[in-house]
Amino acid sequence: MSAPTPRGRDEIRTAALDAAERLLRANPPGSVSMRAIAEEANVTYSLLNRHLGTKQAIVDAMLARFEDRWRVRAAGADLAGALGMMMGDDPDAGTFLRLLAWSILSGDADLSTYRRHSAMHELLPLVDEAGGEASGEGPDAETVVAAGMAMIYGWRFFNPFITRMLDLEGADVERLHTEMGRILRERATG
Repeated sequence: MSAPTPRGRDEIRTAALDAAERLLRANPPGSVSMRAIAEEANVTYSLLNRHLGTKQAIVDAMLARFEDRWRVRAAGADLAGALGMMMGDDPDAGTFLRLLAWSILSGDADLSTYRRHSAMHELLPLVDEAGGEASGEGPDAETVVAAGMAMIYGWRFFNPFITRMLDLEGADVERLHTEMGRILRERATG
């Protein structure tokens, strides 16, 4: 039995974004077509196009969706908690980062897309709260956050390459991931 056909703009948008998310969790972004999203959402291609536009518009909406979830999860967290959450087992992290990397590398997106949806600048005041720049000790907030983000994104994007390059193919990648998260949290709290 197929899912009911969504009706109205909001239902169609929600069904299409839910369908895109399911498909993106299981497939590389480049292999997820507008037609596949329409079929998964139980809407016609023309309705998908009318209510969401291009594939890039869907990517933009998905990036915004993941950022909104991240903001809710990170609300009230300190710097170590927020960075640890990004490095941790967040179910959206892998899908979000694959989508982000694909859209950057495909050249289809304008970098303003990422700034428009990014909550990373919200980490800057957390450095001061953790005793960073405000205390006059250690690097400034921008450096701390940039280093943390470089570690998180670098590891999440390139861990298969890094483990092969370092001849760690037989290593417990989950343990490496956990240890890197611990190191990141320690560095974030000074």
